[in-house]
Amino acid sequence: MFARHPAFSPSLKLFNIIHPDLSYIVLPFLLCGLFDNARVGHPIFCLECRSLLDSSVVASIPECFPVFFSLLQNFLSVGVSVRESYWRIGVRGLEGVCHQVGGANFTGMTQTKKAELRNALKMMVYVVVQMVEEFETDATKPDSLDIVTNKRGGKKKKKNAVTGSESHPSGMDWGRERERVVEMTSDLVENDLWLLWEPPSVQMMEDFSNLLLSLCYKLLENPGFVREKTARDKVFGLMGSLMKRFNVALGVGMKIPQLLQHFEHLTSPLAVAMSSWTQEYGVKTVVSEVVRELGRKDPRDLSQDTSGTRCFASFLVELSQLVPAAVLPSISVLIPHLSGESYTMRNGVLGVIGETVAGALSSPSLDEQSRITRDKLLDRLEQHLHDVNAFVRSRCLQIWLQLANAKAIPLPRLKAILPLVFGRTEDKSSNVRKNAVQLLTTVLAANPFAAKLNEKEFKSRLVAEEAKLKALLPPESRNVDDVTSKEGEGEEREREGGEGGGGEKEEGEKAGEVAKQLAVVKYLKDGVEFIDLMSSCVPVCTRLLGSKVNTDVLEALEFLAAAFEFQVQGSREGVKKALGLVWSQEQQMKDSLVETYVRLFLKPQSENPKQAVPIIVHNLMSLTNEATYAELSSLEQMMVLLMKGKNISAPVVKLLWDIFTKSVGNVTQSQSCSAVLLLSMIAGADPEIANANIRILISHGLKQHGDNPDLVLARHCCVMLQKLHRSHSQTNKPPVPFRFPHSHSMFQEITSLLVSQFSSPSSSQWTPFAEQAIAAIYRLSEQPDRLCGNILRSLVKTMSGVRGEGGEEGEGGEGEGEREDEETEGGRRVGQKKSKQREGGREKILSSPKILIR
Repeated sequence: MFARHPAFSPSLKLFNIIHPDLSYIVLPFLLCGLFDNARVGHPIFCLECRSLLDSSVVASIPECFPVFFSLLQNFLSVGVSVRESYWRIGVRGLEGVCHQVGGANFTGMTQTKKAELRNALKMMVYVVVQMVEEFETDATKPDSLDIVTNKRGGKKKKKNAVTGSESHPSGMDWGRERERVVEMTSDLVENDLWLLWEPPSVQMMEDFSNLLLSLCYKLLENPGFVREKTARDKVFGLMGSLMKRFNVALGVGMKIPQLLQHFEHLTSPLAVAMSSWTQEYGVKTVVSEVVRELGRKDPRDLSQDTSGTRCFASFLVELSQLVPAAVLPSISVLIPHLSGESYTMRNGVLGVIGETVAGALSSPSLDEQSRITRDKLLDRLEQHLHDVNAFVRSRCLQIWLQLANAKAIPLPRLKAILPLVFGRTEDKSSNVRKNAVQLLTTVLAANPFAAKLNEKEFKSRLVAEEAKLKALLPPESRNVDDVTSKEGEGEEREREGGEGGGGEKEEGEKAGEVAKQLAVVKYLKDGVEFIDLMSSCVPVCTRLLGSKVNTDVLEALEFLAAAFEFQVQGSREGVKKALGLVWSQEQQMKDSLVETYVRLFLKPQSENPKQAVPIIVHNLMSLTNEATYAELSSLEQMMVLLMKGKNISAPVVKLLWDIFTKSVGNVTQSQSCSAVLLLSMIAGADPEIANANIRILISHGLKQHGDNPDLVLARHCCVMLQKLHRSHSQTNKPPVPFRFPHSHSMFQEITSLLVSQFSSPSSSQWTPFAEQAIAAIYRLSEQPDRLCGNILRSLVKTMSGVRGEGGEEGEGGEGEGEREDEETEGGRRVGQKKSKQREGGREKILSSPKILIR
């Protein structure tokens, strides 16, 4: 049919006349022989092509090619059904050619047969690749989200291919069709195709491989296709095979930066693909080519194209994380970007340095050249802790944090950067402060010195070990500081060089002992320096607890908790200061504070629960020691939150009662006071604790025998009695009364303590006790005014007895007694003045009606 067409002519070899990808393809037509869209769409041409390809694939492809090429030139003008028909014919033709190529014996094939097969293969690959590009372009149009009609006549909504759809405007399963093409071309590349070119032509093979690579690039431009992992992996596998067999890594390395610049969704997939090409296909040059291309980017262009620069930076970081050893040889070309204007690219290069050091330069057995390279990279990383941009400073601290977690920071370097990090805790940027405190917390938690950083213990051990070292050294070189500094300078060289050479046996043994003792002394000195630095961080983090930025507070709290666990000096005071966060309006603050206190005080490292309870009680009681009124108020609120969260168990409460009543051995009076104080705080969340133990509070707290009763203990008991609540009793029992009769033993004991200790010269706690006692009376007594009146009368009588002997006869007698004392004995006046000064506080209390009578 094609031979009878008037425009058809004998074969003509064209070189880049119609399309660049048609190089070295023998075309059996002239330019004037192309069909227009009306003729291409005629059914007879489609049927003829199908018939020819069914009869003889290789021989018929040159005759069918003019129709396919004409279709490509008029692709948008022909109907959808025509495109679909020719697509199926083209795929069938490519499948036939691939089948013949896979089963062919190239060594025994004539040159004519090779040329015919090679030309047919190139034609069908070109046709199918061009049709895929056209279909992909049509499928990814923004207006391709339409309502299409399915074969049954119903309507369905077709998703855009950008969103990962498998449907197509033609109605065929385009996702499956393109995956089928990728599979065929992948199988095709696995054959020894270079045998078709004889003599071998590098240029021709490169043109053919670039044609297949253009298919891969076009598919990767579609975000929906890239999200399909199976199809995406097949495309990357095809690209890996092409690079391995046709040596086209240079071209791929130049194309990848272009893809990254325009298609943000390829950042992570291409990094994973390059890792696969390097490790599975052995194509290591592609990494260096891509890194060099990115290193040659103009810094001014990078500062203007923020989207592309962000993709470059993310790609480089992820690539160096996956294959750090492959990136390391080319990392020098990226260093100039650290001086560029784009902070995004600086962050990317710093990230590459961090990943490379952690992945390829963290082994303890590095050679000398690798150590030098590592130190130079860490120098760059250290310099940018003071970068002019806050985002870079923050990113730099994050990278140091990653290195610390990976234990990839040498100890000498750690000593150098910690002062710099400490300075960043007062940075003007909250993100920088946050990352600086995080880094300090991580370094503290992973410190190489000890689990308990007690400064006194380290210094005492250092003095003892230095004395041992002086005993080993000869008299002329007993300056420990000089010796240890020289040892520190050569430490790494000694580790690499192994054992030193020869001397006498005894001298060698002595030198070994000296070296060992030097290492111990240096270790302890480094530990003391580390502890001093961490101790200096505690006040700064304590100040950050008052910051208005939530991240400052949360990170400072985490650092103080870690410092408390390692017994860093000053950390206990910082943790107690953090109690003020219990009044914060931010729920996140309260939750973090509660978690911290549960971790530090309520979860001891003890496997036996019975042993854990005394430790918990001891931890809680330690919080009350030397606490201010503000801290006690915050602690009370904290205990309420802990009780609501069910973090304080019943055995802990029981042991506190036992300590209060001194039912357990070796309990001091101060411990008993601390126990009842904690119980009163707990009763704020659970009043039943007080309701069920009223008699214990009276008998052990208020009813005290002896000349010197503990008014502090009595005051705490009065505070707890104020927490008494009307209990929710059962229906068959009357409710527990909220108020008690004024004859109750509770009030009798309170009255007794108030009156008996009023005139005690050593009782400095009488006033605080009186405040809480009167408050308890007015809260619990049925007749508080009557009870307080009785107390007042008793106190007046007591005051009369103190001011003069025989003062019980009346007010006139009291005045006469005072005058008589003044007249008869001059020394008595001094005693009266001291007595009045001593009782001034009590007179003030008695003269204040607001305190005694509400």
